[in-house]
Amino acid sequence: SNLDDVMGNYLDLEMHLGPLNVSYPDKDGKEYITRFQTNVKNGDIFYTDDTGLEMQTRRTNYPNGRPLDYDEGVILAGNYYPVVSRMYIQEPNNWQFTIVTEHSHGGSSLQEGEAEIMLHRRLLRDDGRGVGQALDDFHQVSPRFFLMASNPQNSSALHRILANVVQYPMMSFFISSSNTTLPGNFAPLTADLPYNIRIISLKQRDDESNVVILRLMNIFEVDENPYYSIPTQVDLNTLFAGFTLSNIEERTLTTNMLASDNVRPQWNTNDETTQQRRTSVTPRDFVVTLSPMEIKSFWVTLNPSN
Repeated sequence: SNLDDVMGNYLDLEMHLGPLNVSYPDKDGKEYITRFQTNVKNGDIFYTDDTGLEMQTRRTNYPNGRPLDYDEGVILAGNYYPVVSRMYIQEPNNWQFTIVTEHSHGGSSLQEGEAEIMLHRRLLRDDGRGVGQALDDFHQVSPRFFLMASNPQNSSALHRILANVVQYPMMSFFISSSNTTLPGNFAPLTADLPYNIRIISLKQRDDESNVVILRLMNIFEVDENPYYSIPTQVDLNTLFAGFTLSNIEERTLTTNMLASDNVRPQWNTNDETTQQRRTSVTPRDFVVTLSPMEIKSFWVTLNPSN
């Protein structure tokens, strides 16, 4: 399964910090980071994710900073970027060092071959940048990281799946009644989904019908991986165990209207590149296609097979 493909290909690192001991009024505060040093020749380029989806190219501008940066603290802050689920440094066609995070952090790469993550901070005065109060965090934190080193192709196949496993862990539920009989196993799907496809949400639309809201996503970017960054088909009619489909409607992302009714503005541009056209489904076309980084929402009518 997808989970088995990921397990054993990373180093699981968990840290415990805090409460940070800062004395008043002698110091401005403390910031703790973790820095990983490698022999990856990434130059001044590193990558961070955009809300867990596409990776964004970042360029280090340290120690010089930008023209209006007036002290080292501002220069450092200007080289930090949000790390929602992962960051990596890469030597093209050779090596890639990837950090998958359990929670959001700030990250940077101030020197070639280095990747650093902000762990914890406790500040005793306002930094004058809009918060209006000191970030006086006296709690204990336990950041957790998953480290991978491989070539860029293998790394993309691993960190995409691992990030989903880490961000959306398996949940445990308990019952208080000892008289309740539960099935020994439950398998809602007839088979594994394709490696690059993920179910984002699956829930009943209302209490009066057999309609469920289904969202699917192709989790790979365009040109990220030669095997998985491709349009992929999913046959919804054979996907669910114990149920058959009688109708399907493709909806907008929030499902508040039909996708076919969502008329987008047409813009005149000078860009000659060909954009991928969104493919729609008819009410009885149960095979859907998802291009890289595409999310599709459906109202699906499920009827028990028996």
